[in-house]
Amino acid sequence: MPDMTELVQYAIMAPSGHNTQPWKFRIRENMISIFPDFSRRLPVVDPLDRELYISLGCALENLIIAAEHEGYRASVEHSFENGSISVNIEPADGIEPADNKASNDQLFNAISIRQSTRRQYGGRPIPEADMEKLASLPLEGGVSVLFVTDPEKNRKDHRIC
Repeated sequence: MPDMTELVQYAIMAPSGHNTQPWKFRIRENMISIFPDFSRRLPVVDPLDRELYISLGCALENLIIAAEHEGYRASVEHSFENGSISVNIEPADGIEPADNKASNDQLFNAISIRQSTRRQYGGRPIPEADMEKLASLPLEGGVSVLFVTDPEKNRKDHRIC
């Protein structure tokens, strides 16, 4: 089995609303459970705990990515009674984990370098090659993207809320 504590370390690197990290973990043999930590609620800005549960989902996603990176399969169960999420970590289809490392290196590597900042954007232009990559990504039906590269023009032509 993988080092379950190490998998939790990747889970806690997830983003969370206002960086509250509103989660608790319990490790049992091949299962990791994630529980909401309501002592970290933000009742004024998140009265329905929507952001709290989105934060739990982010921790869950990191946990799954880390488990798959190590060659394991993660199956998820949710309890509506206590709001917990349980993740069973098992070897994928009877294959030795070392022989089944997932090809999710980009996602896995992004976990440890993710950062957020509340500082004002410095204004450095995004390289054209990066803009082209973003523009080429597939979109869901009914979704569109507007790249604002000229703030002055945008102020005159568009109202963005």
